[in-house]
Amino acid sequence: MKRILKHSIYFIVFGMILYSCSIKKYIPEGEKLYTGAKIEIEADSAVENIKALKSDLETVLRPEPNSKFLGMHLGLYYHYKSQKDNPGFINRWLNKKIGEKPIYQSDIKTFEIEDVLINRLENKGFFYSSAASSIEEKETEAFVNYKVQVTKPYTLANFQLDSMPSPIYEDVKNVTQDSPIHKNMRFDLSNMKLERQRIDVELKKRGYYNLNPDFFIFEADTNQYDNKRFDLFLRLKAEVPQKATIPYHIKQLNIYPNYDLQDSTYSEKQRFKEKITIKTRFL
Repeated sequence: MKRILKHSIYFIVFGMILYSCSIKKYIPEGEKLYTGAKIEIEADSAVENIKALKSDLETVLRPEPNSKFLGMHLGLYYHYKSQKDNPGFINRWLNKKIGEKPIYQSDIKTFEIEDVLINRLENKGFFYSSAASSIEEKETEAFVNYKVQVTKPYTLANFQLDSMPSPIYEDVKNVTQDSPIHKNMRFDLSNMKLERQRIDVELKKRGYYNLNPDFFIFEADTNQYDNKRFDLFLRLKAEVPQKATIPYHIKQLNIYPNYDLQDSTYSEKQRFKEKITIKTRFL
């Protein structure tokens, strides 16, 4: 049994070596197969939850490298095989099912990814952070390392409403009393977008049916501070139509006492000399 297992392992390893050689011969001259990327973070001591931040930054890494199965690029292998003059039915079928076009080093725009990483950090309040990249090259493969330096984040000093017309000002003021945005909170653009949506939902309950979240805008002001603090203001955009700032009111209330919840009709009974006549009316 041990001998069979040992021979099986040798066979698998030998097969993987043959497979790797067969992949290499298809890679064009001057190209290297992109095998992925990783992010290294150097953060200020004030930065919290670096693990979660790293996971979020990893979502912007593009493109995805070719997939592997047991260390083998099977999808890539059958793509290459299908490009031959006479690939055969099996290779064409497998390429259709699991084939993948190769991702080469030349497909990786590292400068663009660096810009996206910096943009993501700024959206989370880490202004003036930086990103750089380097490439590890092997004979036929290339791997990208991104190094990100994360600065101390900007945190909230004060949050207040800017001027708005009445009556929407009073209603927004009441709604924002329960706002999750609070003092010392880190600048986070996604939280501001969520807050706009929450305010819109609450105002809809108060009759502002012509309103939408995009009518609101948050503005941050750092001019009052030199220690990475900011004031946050919420206001309406200048182009908001006037009807959006006025809630709907009930003008008339109609009550149908004989209305049947099971149907849009109701029946009225009239008795004439021991006979009953039923008249049906549609509402």
